[in-house]
Amino acid sequence: MKRREFLAGALAASVRAVGAQLPGEQMFLAGLAPSGPAGGARGAVGGPGLPPAPEAARDEALLRICDECSQLGLHYLEFNTTNRRLVDSWESRISQFRDEMAKRHLTLAGLAVYSHMHERALRKDLVEQHLRVARFLKAVAGRYITQLLAPGARLTNGEDDEYRRVDVKAYVENANEVARHVREETGIRIGYHPEQGDIRAGIHEPILESADPRYFDFMPDVGHIAACGLDPLPLYKKYRSRMIGTHLKDYSPDAEYDRNGQHLRGRMVPFGQGVVKMPVLIQFLRDTEFTGCVMGEGGGANRSMRDYMVQTLGLRV
Repeated sequence: MKRREFLAGALAASVRAVGAQLPGEQMFLAGLAPSGPAGGARGAVGGPGLPPAPEAARDEALLRICDECSQLGLHYLEFNTTNRRLVDSWESRISQFRDEMAKRHLTLAGLAVYSHMHERALRKDLVEQHLRVARFLKAVAGRYITQLLAPGARLTNGEDDEYRRVDVKAYVENANEVARHVREETGIRIGYHPEQGDIRAGIHEPILESADPRYFDFMPDVGHIAACGLDPLPLYKKYRSRMIGTHLKDYSPDAEYDRNGQHLRGRMVPFGQGVVKMPVLIQFLRDTEFTGCVMGEGGGANRSMRDYMVQTLGLRV
């Protein structure tokens, strides 16, 4: 075992054992992209493959999950507005939304947006789509947009062959223009969030290398990176200056499950049960005085994610 790997393993083990706070000051915000009826990209009210839920039902689901997060002592949340149509529901009632968040001591830190960023013909629509989201975020004291590429016809994750057919040059040209308009008008930042399809197709680094670093940033999801057999830490280091946040997930290549009549192996698991060395990643963010947002996502129930982040990673949430 290499010395670096030994030290990383020892650090993670010691933190798990005693629940001690990692050394260094936490200069970043920590919160959740919450799971449940009002959180997460899948199984959500009005989610992919489901008919849109009535606005009242969407609002009720959102506020239920906000109530839970408030009771857990959380303060910062991220939601996927494409799936739950949050901006559609609330942009005409911004004052009411602010009041609902304030009485729960919550802040909407960011919104995730799926889009066909690789389609040149859609550039004008893409600019306006993201400006709508950014204007809403600015009005409610939000900070960032998580940019998700929808490579196929539907506004959701695609198949691997769809990612391989993406025109990277067109994506970058659109992303630069969209992010420039958003930053100059609202100050909101946009971070590219590669899914597993982006990574398996090998387009994530060409996009980051080609996009304008003045405007287009990085929002890595450590679970998706690990699911593709990569260590998230080198990507953290390489693109640290452009990181505006990160999603915490854990992945186990040995976890088995059944889907569509097939027995499969390898999936996201509750925090601490997979291969992602979260204490090492958090220590890197502390050491480099990271000031973005660290958002737990897809790591089991909201309470268990909160407990791991507080008790094992020593985070203030």
